[in-house]
Amino acid sequence: MCGRFTQTISLADVVAKYSYLKIVDKGEIGDERFENFNLAPSEAALTLKRRNDDVEAIFDTFGTYITLGKGGARKSLLNARVETVLEKPTFSRRILSSRVVVPINGYFEWKTTTPPKRPFFVHFDGGPIASIAGIELVDRETGEVGVVLVTTEANPDIRVIHDRMPLALSDELVLGWLDESVTTKDSVAEILEEAKRLTDASPIRYYEVDKRVGSPTFKSPTAIAPVEQSTLF
Repeated sequence: MCGRFTQTISLADVVAKYSYLKIVDKGEIGDERFENFNLAPSEAALTLKRRNDDVEAIFDTFGTYITLGKGGARKSLLNARVETVLEKPTFSRRILSSRVVVPINGYFEWKTTTPPKRPFFVHFDGGPIASIAGIELVDRETGEVGVVLVTTEANPDIRVIHDRMPLALSDELVLGWLDESVTTKDSVAEILEEAKRLTDASPIRYYEVDKRVGSPTFKSPTAIAPVEQSTLF
C-alpha cells in the first residue's frame, strides 16, 4: 500500500516537468513552493487533471471514503490495485472518465517482515518528480471527492521491503492517461499494462528514515533524511 508520500514542488517545477502539456493553475497553486514532506491521507495533494484542451494543476484530497450501499458503512480508500481496477465496481467506471496524475518526489514504505517496523523513503531514479497514476473518486452518498493512487507489484529493487508500489507513468503514458478520448476498458488496459512494464523496469533507490514519519504530524524536511545504519537487512 502507498499511504504516505512527499511533494515538495512548485508550479514552475510542474510546468517544466510537463512541458508537453498545457498546464493551467485555476488559482489554487500559486507561485510559492508547495512542501509536504510527509503527505498523509485526508491532506491536500497537488494533482493534474485534464479539462478539455488544458491540464489543470489543482489540489485534491489524498484518499477518500466510499459508502457501501445506501446508508451503509463508510470505507476508507487510498489505493486501487492495477490487477483489479478495471473490474471492481468502485473503480471500473471512474477509471474510464476520471483519471488524474499525482506528481511525487518519493514515498514511504515500512518493512514489516521482521519487527520492529522500519520506515524507508523510496524514489524513482529517473529524476526529482515521478508521475503516479491516480483516479478521482466521489462518494455517492456524501459527494466528497478524493484521489486514490493505482498500485502494482513491487519491482525487484523494492521487493525486499514491500510487495506493492505506486504505478509510474512515462511522459508518453501521461498523455494517454489524461486523454479524455480514452474511454474504453481495452484502451485503458493497454496503458496500464505498459505502465506495469515501465514500473517493473524502473531503477528505484531507497534508504531508511526516522521512525517519526509514522506520525502524520512529522512534517520536517528531516522526514526524508537518511538514517545511518551499519546494516539495513
